[in-house]
Amino acid sequence: MNNDIKGKIICLADGIDSSSNDEWVTVACSIKNNQKVSYNDMVNNLKLIYKELLTRFPQFRLKLSVINNLRYWVLLDIEDCPFEELIKTVGLPNDKIPEIPIDELPIWRLNITEVEDNKVRFLFSCSHSLIDGRSVFTILELFINIAENNKISEDFLKAENLPLTNSFKKKELFTKEICEEDIKIPDSWKKLQKCKLYPEVKQPYHFINIQHDFDYAPVSKFNRKYNFTCQALMMAIAERTLRKYHKGKIDDLPLAILCPANTRLSKYATENYKKGIFFNAAGHQLIFINRQNSLMEDIKHCKEELIKVSNTNESCVAFCYEEGFVDKVKKEIKIDEETPNFLDHNLVYANNIGKICVGREDITIRYIPNENECFIGSFCYNNGKTWSVISVYPDDIEKEFVNIMNESLIEVVNLIKNDK
Repeated sequence: MNNDIKGKIICLADGIDSSSNDEWVTVACSIKNNQKVSYNDMVNNLKLIYKELLTRFPQFRLKLSVINNLRYWVLLDIEDCPFEELIKTVGLPNDKIPEIPIDELPIWRLNITEVEDNKVRFLFSCSHSLIDGRSVFTILELFINIAENNKISEDFLKAENLPLTNSFKKKELFTKEICEEDIKIPDSWKKLQKCKLYPEVKQPYHFINIQHDFDYAPVSKFNRKYNFTCQALMMAIAERTLRKYHKGKIDDLPLAILCPANTRLSKYATENYKKGIFFNAAGHQLIFINRQNSLMEDIKHCKEELIKVSNTNESCVAFCYEEGFVDKVKKEIKIDEETPNFLDHNLVYANNIGKICVGREDITIRYIPNENECFIGSFCYNNGKTWSVISVYPDDIEKEFVNIMNESLIEVVNLIKNDK
């Protein structure tokens, strides 16, 4: 074991935690500058409660250090987590993910900026190992609440006193239906077909995020009318993009949509796990979709197939299985050839994060995947007023493919707008 690591070595990071350590998520929103709480007061409120926050939620003191080519969770002392390094006031707001030395300090940062129009912008960045697409917004709201009210919200306090990490303890997060099961490779992974469906891109990959914002009211009305969901809309957009790109050549090929599910919301989640906020809780589901004769039929088919899979335990089983991508005994990485891979399988990605940051303005999210793993996909969220769709892809991907992604999105938006 390396004795040069600053902090207390907690445990080896499992396959879920270590595989997403260099994937980054940045979320941001603007709030009206509260007349009773000035910008300087907001910063001071965060300073006042900072030590208490790090004490009550030591997860904010975790970092991931490399020892013998594997990632280990390491807990830093409070004095090794300087406020000025983790929470910064910056002059010019931008949504770029800050450069974060994952081996030195905790794997998150908060930037605060006073902007024009009497607004304050909060930008929170974190490693995917410590958060997922839902919890990252929860933590953003935590910091805003502290800045405005100088206290920790009651909802967040539910996550107090939970285990410091859950590495190699994923089965313990679920009820006996899962924890007593012999976890094997998910059956759906065996149905994937080997193929090259995406335009060739160069490695290492450099990713860009493009966000499209639309009025949410028509989307909500459309979904209620036809009993659809935003997840079904995203699935149809992703599936149709790939088929259009191949101009009919793969119309008979089922496409597997990789759809993350929040395992904390699973009926198999334990009561303690449901309270959790920290760590990636996304369990992967594969929903196989066949080509339909119209866009409406595509959306309906996506929704129906999603329900079938969501009623199984697949997301929880996959979550527990991926834990084993790091062998705890042999101290080595082991990833199966059947693991879903965009470059080698009939795979597409689509995800709906859901409703977040209600009442906030200028909401953005940026996802930067591992530069050594190709990722092409879209996800969405809404704040009750705006429906935001974000497309993520390598910056050198073929322009025609990007154009088709945009066309497929607009096709769905126009369908919603023109629905009577």
